[in-house]
Amino acid sequence: MRHHAKLVLCSVIIFGLVLVPSASGVAATGGQSPQAQQAVQRASSLLQQDQVEAALEEADRAIEQDSSFAMAHYIRGMALGKLGRDKEAQEAFLEAALYNPGWTEAHFWVAMSSFRLSDYDTCWEQSILAHQAGMDMTAEIAELRTLAEPPDDLEARLNAPRVYVQEADVSALENNRGAEQALAFAQPYLHELARQARRGIQGSHHFGLVPRPDMAAYILVIEVEDLGGVAFEEMQDWRLEEEQNALPLEQSANQPIEMDAYVKLLAGEEQAYRRQMRVRDVRTASQISAELARQIGYLESWIEEQR
Repeated sequence: MRHHAKLVLCSVIIFGLVLVPSASGVAATGGQSPQAQQAVQRASSLLQQDQVEAALEEADRAIEQDSSFAMAHYIRGMALGKLGRDKEAQEAFLEAALYNPGWTEAHFWVAMSSFRLSDYDTCWEQSILAHQAGMDMTAEIAELRTLAEPPDDLEARLNAPRVYVQEADVSALENNRGAEQALAFAQPYLHELARQARRGIQGSHHFGLVPRPDMAAYILVIEVEDLGGVAFEEMQDWRLEEEQNALPLEQSANQPIEMDAYVKLLAGEEQAYRRQMRVRDVRTASQISAELARQIGYLESWIEEQR
């Protein structure tokens, strides 16, 4: 009980502070509307002025604009925590971590919220993820050991090789005809590809996900070789087709976007790993998820061979 009281008191004290991370600690989530960004800025400012209810309203407004806006969920969690609504705070921080995998502060606050709820399984998992992502959780983990059994692979996960996942590398396509239009069209899907790759690395017990490349033993790169379906020539010709009352742009855009790429791991300047991957339509989240699960399995087999 002494340890339990100590950690609860610690989390209560910390929840009394307003911890909005610096931009350098938050991966870009991309695609937010100006209205959502403005609402988050207002929410952050209000929270720092201790206008908690108003901050919560602005965070909710940002989420209505964009439900995948990680920072909005994070600020919502901070506001709910200050209001003592611990379960809702936990859920909000989980959403922030879901939409921005490897975000150190989000994982930390899920762990703290879970501890306050005596949800030790979630607390263990999120403490490990926060530690992997660069926060020294040694003291918290030591305290948690006194209350709940740790995972069997705790030490292996704490010491797992760290991986940073960068946005998709499309440099091989940049000289293709119509590349600028095609890449602009495909950018949201390529961003989701990178986000799902971060989730895949994070879900693997063989690696630890980090938010910055300088923290990583390996940089994971998805090097796009070709975007099929929406061919560069078609992208170049859409304007002409519209002028001639031919196939509308939105109907052409409904074609599958097939992607051929390579998954690479870089260790410094050296390429440590490379394997081909293909997604039949990068607009389909289930197809991205299935292919990345297959690729993560290959990476796990490879890292096992390196030991």
